[in-house]
Formats: sequence, C-alpha cells, structure tokens
Amino acid sequence: MLITLIYGSATNYQMHQDELAEILETARRNNAKVGITGMLLYKNMNFIQVLEGEAEAVEQLYEKIKLDERHHSVYTILKREIKAREFGEWKMSFVDLDETPPVDLPGYSDFLQQSLSDQMDTEQASRVYVFLKLFRDSMR
Repeated sequence: MLITLIYGSATNYQMHQDELAEILETARRNNAKVGITGMLLYKNMNFIQVLEGEAEAVEQLYEKIKLDERHHSVYTILKREIKAREFGEWKMSFVDLDETPPVDLPGYSDFLQQSLSDQMDTEQASRVYVFLKLFRDSMR
C-alpha cells in the first residue's frame, strides 16, 4: 500500500547550507534504497516534508525523523493512502526558502508565513497538500 505522509517540524538552531546539503544527500541516498520519494522545504528553522512510498518504509523513516535530535515539535499534517505518487520523479526535492526568496519563485504563496497548528483540521491539511502540489508543479 502506497501512502503519503506530510509532517512539519522545527529545528533547534538555524541550519547552514552545508548542513542542509548533507541532510539532503543522505536523504536522497537512503530514500532511493527503500523507494521513498517526496519534497523537503526549509524556512526559518522549520521543515515541512512530503514522504511517499510503501507504508512500512514511510512509517519507519518517520519514526527515525521523530527521534532525530535536530528536530523538535514534529507533527503529522496529513497521512493517507494514495493510488499514485505525486512526487514520484523526485528522490527528494529540496528548497531552502531562507536562501531563495519565495517571492522570486513561480507560484509564490505566503502560506509559509502563516502559523501552522499541530491540531490541524482536515481543511488545513488539504490546503497544505494543495500548496505542496502547486509548489512542486511550479518548480518543474
């Protein structure tokens, strides 16, 4: 069974480009081994990530992420079964929105400036999913 899982988290400190590059390289290598695809966004010491793949692989990775000391306040935004991948061609896409001014990106939205609650309702979770899909489509 394929699932998509979107989560948000905060970091304990402002990450530098070299550290973000290392995280991305490791994620791409490890995710390719277990068939996980997705997208990772970073802004103001916060991550939002989409993980897609077989349920067991995604859930194991998510548990590992929740234990990573670089994160805190890890929360699930959306988790559901999918018929097909939305980010299938992306081993793990990444955008550091601190380095790339969002207003310079096609499809800019001020969504990341808005507060995200760990008690998100279905409507908010759907908005996150739509936002990520629009962002993905504008980056091609």
